Order: sequence, then C-alpha cells, then structure tokens
Amino acid sequence: MTTDMTKGPIIPQLTEFTIPLVLGNLFQLTYNAADSVIVGKFVGDDALAAVGSAGPIMNMVILFISGMCMGAGILMSTQYGAKKYEQLERQISTTMLGGLAFSAAIAVLLIVFSYPLLRLLQVPEDIIHSAVMYLRIVFVGLIFTFIYNFFSNTLRALGDSKVPLYFLIISAVLNVVLDLFFVVVVKWGVPGSALATMLSEALCCLFCLIY
Repeated sequence: MTTDMTKGPIIPQLTEFTIPLVLGNLFQLTYNAADSVIVGKFVGDDALAAVGSAGPIMNMVILFISGMCMGAGILMSTQYGAKKYEQLERQISTTMLGGLAFSAAIAVLLIVFSYPLLRLLQVPEDIIHSAVMYLRIVFVGLIFTFIYNFFSNTLRALGDSKVPLYFLIISAVLNVVLDLFFVVVVKWGVPGSALATMLSEALCCLFCLIY
C-alpha cells in the first residue's frame, strides 16, 4: 500500500518506514551466511572456506546494486511527493531498462573474472575452484537480485517498506529450505548452496512481479 508521507506527523511515519528498511538490509545479507553454515555443517571445512571466500565479493556486488536502486528510489520518491506522476513513470521505466542491461553486463564480467578476483584475494588453490563455481552460479542470478531491489525500492519510494520486507523474509526462508535440500538430500555441496540462493532470489522476484 502506498503512503503519502508529505501529510501527517513526521516522526511516527519515519519510524514505521525505517524499521522494515533496516531489517530488509540485514535479511539480504543472510543468503551467504546461511550457505556457509549449512555447507560447513554438512559438507566440510573446505566447503565452508570456499563459500566464505566468495562472500565478500558476493556481498559487495549485492550492496552495489542495492545502492544503485536506492539512488533511483530517491528520485522516484521526490517525484511521487511532488505529484509529478508522468516523470515518475519515466523514471521507473528508465531505471528498470537501464538496470536490467547494466546487471546483465556486470553479471557476464563477474562470471568471466571470478577466478582472477579470487586469486587477487589470495584464496588458497585447494578451495578456489569451489569458490569460483559458487560465485558463477550466484552471478547467473544477479539479474534477479537487481529486479528485487528495483521493485522494493520503487515500493519504498511510494511509501511502502513493509511488503518488500515480507518478500525478502520469504526468500530467506526458502534459501535455507533449498540449501538443506540441495546440500543434505541431493548432496550437491557448494554448487547446490549457490543454486539454492539463485532460485530463492528468482522466486522473490516472481512474488514481486505478481504483487
């Protein structure tokens, strides 16, 4: 539900808006943490080290995309507050199209240069191949990361910070369930945990599109 935050008391509205925003940022970083815990417990120390080594790169990229969408959200919220709806529509469509193209290009670059990046971080040779595989599978789904962040920041720009949080919580829970399935049941190890992350983000995007 959209909310016109230019009307009514400021402090209660800001508090109600900010709490889901902070929780959402925390939940978005739980993907790699859940992957690390599950592969560490059920696969072994090398798998834990591989996922842990990939974590900084993965989180940096996620935060970069999140920040880019947040910047676009500032423009959207300004236009929505000023009731410039035609400009708002153009801003939303431009951000969507430009962000999709940018995310696809970045995903390709990261998939190609995953190995050199991990070598730059001095990841040990005995785990680097597993870490590369993890990153490449996650980066295949990078476009889903952008779509979720785009929709969530668009909703936040219209005054709704709760619905994106609900979708993200569902996605985080799905990630844990799929992690357990692919790692414990199917025995796919590190690639299975990456696949769980990608699929949970894809489902989160589907929920946003339906909404």
